[in-house]
Amino acid sequence: MPEPTADVVRAPFTDRPALSDPTTAILLKPKQRAHHLMLVTSLFLGLILALQLLVLAMSDDPVRTFFTSTVWSAITVAGMVAQYAMVRPVPAVVALLGAQAWRPVGARVVRGTSTWLERSVVEVDGKLLRLTGASPAHLAVLARSGMVWLVGPDARGRAAVRIEGSHEAWLAQVVGGPVEPARLPDVGADVTAGWTTWLRGRTRLALVALALMAVGMLVALVILTESAWWQALVIVATVGAIAGAVAWRLSPLRANAGLAALLSAGVWVQVSASLAPWQARLGGFAKATATLRLADGRVLVAEMAAAPVDLLGTVWDTGALWVVGEPVPGATVAVGYPGYPLVTAAVING
Repeated sequence: MPEPTADVVRAPFTDRPALSDPTTAILLKPKQRAHHLMLVTSLFLGLILALQLLVLAMSDDPVRTFFTSTVWSAITVAGMVAQYAMVRPVPAVVALLGAQAWRPVGARVVRGTSTWLERSVVEVDGKLLRLTGASPAHLAVLARSGMVWLVGPDARGRAAVRIEGSHEAWLAQVVGGPVEPARLPDVGADVTAGWTTWLRGRTRLALVALALMAVGMLVALVILTESAWWQALVIVATVGAIAGAVAWRLSPLRANAGLAALLSAGVWVQVSASLAPWQARLGGFAKATATLRLADGRVLVAEMAAAPVDLLGTVWDTGALWVVGEPVPGATVAVGYPGYPLVTAAVING
């Protein structure tokens, strides 16, 4: 594997607003949607809590109803508060990105990404910033490069950080006081392979969370429901909806399940690449097709079922893609950028 160089990925422009980068704008849209969704959901949550109080008042067994309603409501509210805390700064950060340009500053990792909340702490330009969403692989790139691009912070300490090799504007917040170093990234580790491991782990964690939610819902339904046929109907519908959500959430993992083996199939080779139009999906992935032009004159097509939007933006920036092993029609290969958390599986066609 070649050492990462400036030729692998492109640095962001520093003479125009950060939001002028179309890939950055695309990656911000899910955060903006999540912010709007949280506002709407909070109204429905208030309505549900009011209905629960009504059910409690009319219940023949108020103790059982109160216990179940209170426990379920507490779990729901806690989850909502945690999610909203992560997306609350979005409007302010979007305004900063639309008004300011990226500026390069020195940086180092102080505390690595936590397992559940995906939060980390970095020292940037002499300030401690809490990042939301940056994977351990991205932090390894930060530690290796010793710098980031920064927008902000504003008067309330809100900022955005861009790490080498990514178009993502990571939400950041200035934090006060000393932070004890922990979970520091291994600068010498294989960043690309590390990102595939992290992606697999996050998907499994989401599966566990959904399973726990399903168990909680089923327990509540069993306790509250008196009619056997109605109970069965609701349980089947609930489990079916959760199964559908799990299948959707696991789609990137299924498409990239064999990435670890594909990465060890050979050496990285750079080829010229261009993309057909594609549409981003929730989760930061997209189904995309790239035309590859090899050094020997062959022209091949790479079909990517779940390519990270960040990767597709880098193809647009550089006009190149790196392939592991020999791309021949019918083969499944790893494509991406060596030394960065930018990789996906692709099926090669002639």
